[in-house]
Amino acid sequence: MGQFALRVSEADFARLPQLLEEREGEAVAMGELARREWLEWFAEETAFHTVVEWCLRIKAERRVPEQLRRWPVYLQYLRPFHFRRAVAKTYRAVRTKARPSGR
Repeated sequence: MGQFALRVSEADFARLPQLLEEREGEAVAMGELARREWLEWFAEETAFHTVVEWCLRIKAERRVPEQLRRWPVYLQYLRPFHFRRAVAKTYRAVRTKARPSGR
């Protein structure tokens, strides 16, 4: 990334104008290189394939199967806010079923 981008730490943000002035002569070359890289990865003709390749790489490098990774989300239902509502919904459903049809 250092070829076409300037990274500045938070601690050095006050020096940003000075750092930019020091690299001003490289600005056009860095801009052209950045544009080439962007086109290689995100141009209309390549963006879809880039994203598909990223997804396939993520899938190949996954250590825990996706089906197991989904379960922690359901633990949210054990929080009091969600748990009370789930119990109330189930209670209403059971109560409605138990009522005689004549009502």
